[in-house]
Amino acid sequence: MPPRTVLPISLLRLSHRIPNPPSRLPHPTRNATNPPRHFQLQRQFPRNYTTPIPNAKPQADQIVEELQELYETAQDEFEIATDSTNGATIYAASDRESARDALDQLVGVFALYTTDVAGYSVSDDSRSQVLSTAFDHRAIDAGVRGEVKRRVEQRVRELENAVVALEERAKED
Repeated sequence: MPPRTVLPISLLRLSHRIPNPPSRLPHPTRNATNPPRHFQLQRQFPRNYTTPIPNAKPQADQIVEELQELYETAQDEFEIATDSTNGATIYAASDRESARDALDQLVGVFALYTTDVAGYSVSDDSRSQVLSTAFDHRAIDAGVRGEVKRRVEQRVRELENAVVALEERAKED
């Protein structure tokens, strides 16, 4: 190993990193009463940052996601029922019933989320079902109800019409 050479600090040139080092003299226009311009701008226009909440979505988006999952389930059941009805399989009637149940679940949850609950009455109907929802439908704001209705209603109505048409076609056959 070659011997190391130790150079005195005075021989090292650090100025090659900074071509024109700033002078240490005070700036003629800056003093305690006249701070630099960028400090003045910060005082005139303060930045108010908010701390983002992780995984926080608006309530309407969360409700739409829940309804989307129910819609996809109902859509899958409808496609299975359509295939079995077109093929005239022995499972066609039960597949249509499953499609109707999935649609009823979707329509029921959609109605809970988009209509005022005060107008509902309790029914002892044998066809009534228990609806499980991720949100308390009584605590949903009217604006959120309108937004959810606007974003989801068209798809629910189209699927409802398709299931009704499938059931009518099956009755004719």
